Amino acid sequence: MGFLVGRRLLFGVVLVIIYAVITHESILQIIIMASLLLPATVIITNFALITSCIGFFIPDSSEIATYSFDMMFGPSLYPSGVYQGVMRFVFLFILPTIAIAGLPVEAVKNIDILKISIIWTLAVFWTLAALWVLRKGIKRYESSNLTGARI
Repeated sequence: MGFLVGRRLLFGVVLVIIYAVITHESILQIIIMASLLLPATVIITNFALITSCIGFFIPDSSEIATYSFDMMFGPSLYPSGVYQGVMRFVFLFILPTIAIAGLPVEAVKNIDILKISIIWTLAVFWTLAALWVLRKGIKRYESSNLTGARI
């Protein structure tokens, strides 16, 4: 299992290097790109945790959790500039598609400190949201398991 994870990690690093060479990125842009990998990973992991916690609140919800997580990848296939107004807000804050796909690319291309700070802020927000949902779900799970012996 560890070998498989190592191969995937190596494949990701090779792809980033190929991208940097092909697009002629500067050293600063490569550093920014590397620094944005962590918050993007945190956002997607926490969103996956939140969608997985649906089972605490809705019984038999494995398909709902799977579809809600998969729903995030469809909009990420399009450039983030396509989404404006309400749709950009939805795909940035409610369904964090732009935060993991479009915004990091925009931040690296233009070296935009505001976009970099938005990504890091969203990573903190999604971490706090995932912890809150997980705590609520565990409390609900624990309270439904409290069965006292009646004598």
